[in-house]
Amino acid sequence: QQKIMLLRKVSQSSALCGTILRIPPVLSGGQRHAGAVIAVQNGRLYANQAAQAVLEKPAAVGSDAATKVEKTTVAAESKSFAVNIFKGQIQTAQVFPYPSALNEEQEQFLRELVGPVSKFFEEVNDPAKNDVLEKVEDHTMQGLKEMGAFGLQVPVDHGGLGLSNTQYARLVEIVGSHDLGVGITLGAHQSIGFKGILLFGNPAQKEKYLPKLATGEHVAAFCLTEPASGSDAASIKTTAVQSPCGQYFTLSGSKIWISNGGLAEIFTVFAKTPMKDPKTGEMKDKISAFIVERSFGGVTHGPPEKKMGIKASNTAEVYFDNVRVPADCVLGEVGGGFKVAMNILNNGRFGMAAALSGTMKGVITKAVDHAANRTQFGNKIHNYGAIQEKMARMTMLQYVSESMAYMISGNMDSGATEFQIEAAISKIFASEAAWTVTDECIQVMGGMGFMKDSGVERVMRDLRIFRIFEGTNDILRLFVALNGFQV
Repeated sequence: QQKIMLLRKVSQSSALCGTILRIPPVLSGGQRHAGAVIAVQNGRLYANQAAQAVLEKPAAVGSDAATKVEKTTVAAESKSFAVNIFKGQIQTAQVFPYPSALNEEQEQFLRELVGPVSKFFEEVNDPAKNDVLEKVEDHTMQGLKEMGAFGLQVPVDHGGLGLSNTQYARLVEIVGSHDLGVGITLGAHQSIGFKGILLFGNPAQKEKYLPKLATGEHVAAFCLTEPASGSDAASIKTTAVQSPCGQYFTLSGSKIWISNGGLAEIFTVFAKTPMKDPKTGEMKDKISAFIVERSFGGVTHGPPEKKMGIKASNTAEVYFDNVRVPADCVLGEVGGGFKVAMNILNNGRFGMAAALSGTMKGVITKAVDHAANRTQFGNKIHNYGAIQEKMARMTMLQYVSESMAYMISGNMDSGATEFQIEAAISKIFASEAAWTVTDECIQVMGGMGFMKDSGVERVMRDLRIFRIFEGTNDILRLFVALNGFQV
């Protein structure tokens, strides 16, 4: 009831969204499957998990027999379908029956969200104009904030909608089917921008930051990638040196290709902190994670980057010039930042498959519409076997991507803790499938598909980054293999 009251309150908050949000959620089959608001999980050129696997490998190689027995025992108890495949075993608990993690109240709340969100993206958001302007239009941003789109998974107690992973994925699908540029803006904010606060923040940090992040009053960004540190996340050069009194850290360095970098007030920043090794007494650099406010001073950004695609999302370099960061802004433990970064990325990666399954539905709809109305050689072209085979393969790729996304989100909502390999697989598969499906859509549409007005060329440009950010597909393949072989 609390969630329903919150939704009604949001729905009545703006003249802009009022009409849209009061429209009953009458959905066609295509709309019902088209899914929704947020995240395309965001955008930076880092691939890190493989780095983690590589960093951990020497310890595994040098471990004693007792440790190996312990690891074998732990691995034997794994419920992960992918982990067990590497062991030559079939563990069906996470795939049969197909996971369903929504109770009746959650299903009802999701149904009430899907209609207004779909209507908003059909009638208010203009993806072509966003692409030309290279920014999300102001009235669109305001409407998204008023709908609660900036705080989908923030608990209700902190001003968000409190959605589960499955509910979130369903809404992400809608965004993916309409505008990936908007999806990146939303995803960079909540899927990775402030996800560290949700996962690792203490009660005081959550109370301080989440309410304004949930409403969109403050926008968040995730700062990991640097000029000399992309996939090798452990090689970052940004430093954070603790003061002699222990009350603050002095943060210095720069980060590149930061989505929302020019918009954000709150940054999750990763930096190296000198720490004494308890065994040897030597000083070693360890990565730590910090919540950094632009208001701390010394935080600036460069001009928006000119990009091939996702032009509507803001991407900029961010500079930290001797920023004094209070010690109570450390996320997790000092020296535990690599774990924080990996968990943030692992936790949000499933959303990319959900968003891209929505993208594929959108372009398949365009291809079907064209094939059903285009006449050549005296017949509608959908009657020709070559076109039918293309459509069948496109639909198959979409179906697999969507199935993977909701299998992972369902398991996460059911309490599964091992989903990293499945999430990486879904990101690899969906990003490559979406590229193939969109390319085939252009082929089915012929010259019409190549024209800007069709909107498909924009989708093609937007999609290219998805094989690069949030872990390049090449590095994620190594991550899957390395982690699988180590079980």
